[in-house]
Amino acid sequence: NIAERLNLYRELDDAKDESELTIFQTNLNDRFGPVPDQAIELIHTIRLRWLAMEIGFEKLLLKNNRLVGYFIQNQNSPYYQSETFTKILKFVQMNARKCKMKENNGKLSLSFESIKSIDDAIVALKPILK
Repeated sequence: NIAERLNLYRELDDAKDESELTIFQTNLNDRFGPVPDQAIELIHTIRLRWLAMEIGFEKLLLKNNRLVGYFIQNQNSPYYQSETFTKILKFVQMNARKCKMKENNGKLSLSFESIKSIDDAIVALKPILK
């Protein structure tokens, strides 16, 4: 049912924290039985989105085994003076083999190679903010 599917997508998109995602997944399991891998992957994309927002990415792309996060385009943003951005710079310095930061056409990005899945992307990004 298309309407029901859209309602479920909307409910998933509205989840605000981990407990709401857990409840969403439990409800799916109760209503439809075991949740297929594709649905689990979709739930993980919400976690990845939250992580990307916490890091300060405006846009995140996962394509051809490459993850690229694009930072806030406004170079005068207070974000670039923040503790979060300082952590990112330190992470990049200490992990030069894992990731690369570059600026192209006024867009600052951070990229990772060999990222094959949403789970790989989460594992790559989580240590940045520690």
